[in-house]
Amino acid sequence: MVGRGFHEFFRSRVYKPTLKRAFRRFGGETYARSLYATLYRIWSGGTVSLEIDGASADILVENASEVANVRNVAGKERPVARIILDELNEDDVFWDVGANVGVFACLAGDIVESGAVVAFEPYPPNVERLRKNIRRNGVACAVESRALTDAEGERPFFVMGTEEAGAREGSLRDDYVAAEKAVQTISVEMTTGDRIVSSGTHPAPNVVKIDVEGAAPEVIAGMRATLDRPECRLVVVEPHNNADAIESQLEAVGFHTRRIHVEGSPRIVASADG
Repeated sequence: MVGRGFHEFFRSRVYKPTLKRAFRRFGGETYARSLYATLYRIWSGGTVSLEIDGASADILVENASEVANVRNVAGKERPVARIILDELNEDDVFWDVGANVGVFACLAGDIVESGAVVAFEPYPPNVERLRKNIRRNGVACAVESRALTDAEGERPFFVMGTEEAGAREGSLRDDYVAAEKAVQTISVEMTTGDRIVSSGTHPAPNVVKIDVEGAAPEVIAGMRATLDRPECRLVVVEPHNNADAIESQLEAVGFHTRRIHVEGSPRIVASADG
């Protein structure tokens, strides 16, 4: 696992129980995360190499959120990555909706050669890091800094937890993120998947990954015609207390759905062939 040796070293040699209690007592969890990220960056040289089922990527890590993203995909999300990567062919089109800093997009780009990768990510710090990771890996990936949803225009985007690159808790859904607790609220441009395809902006996908913190039903509603195309074979979605609604939407356009559990958290895997 990426960073496992460092993680064990940090916990056993640096973040010992006495230090851990001190950080918690004085509300220093943020400083502990920063210390972890700083030492990890020094240990890794600022880049972590990740390999899953023959696909590889080098991901920049400069803060705790980025470290967590790589560890997440290398660890608990590995089964999800395998499902996606095993389905991809070199001439496929892969849409990464909620691409964050591009871990999935870069891995997919190592497989997709004559096809295309399209990464959708509306949060500016993530977009900047996403572009850097794409360049570093030489991936032919188009970056859409618009949020994919069921309408066009602009809408508030609520950033939770941290403002740094790698933030994973941003959402268009104020009822999901508790908007009053957002560390930042920005206005983002939004569009629909069907509009993207009908306008010829990007080709229709064969494989889609959706992780948008509660807003997946809107994403799916906005690309219903796109998902109904016979060339779309696989959709993998992270639900957030809305799995039943997501399954109903995907089954309505002909997909067979199943749930897998990633450390107790469900993922919906929808395939055209059952």
